[in-house]
Amino acid sequence: MSDVVVGPGRDPSHRELLTNLKKRVTVVIVTHNMQQAARISDDCAFLLMGDDRAGELIEFDTTEKIFNNPSIRELWTTPSVASAD
Repeated sequence: MSDVVVGPGRDPSHRELLTNLKKRVTVVIVTHNMQQAARISDDCAFLLMGDDRAGELIEFDTTEKIFNNPSIRELWTTPSVASAD
């Protein structure tokens, strides 16, 4: 299988393509855009980087749970995450 790279962003054709693809295969999207992640994903993984960690997995759950009732509320106080609505 070949790699498919698509930027879902706000382009409806990209969202439609990803929606159809994810019915047949697992699609992994890596983004800093929380709105994009909320729009297209079924599940989300939240990773953080810092001086003492590189891509540490902080939380993994359904997108609905992570965006509406995350296990670690402190993460959602950062401006880039809090502005996902």
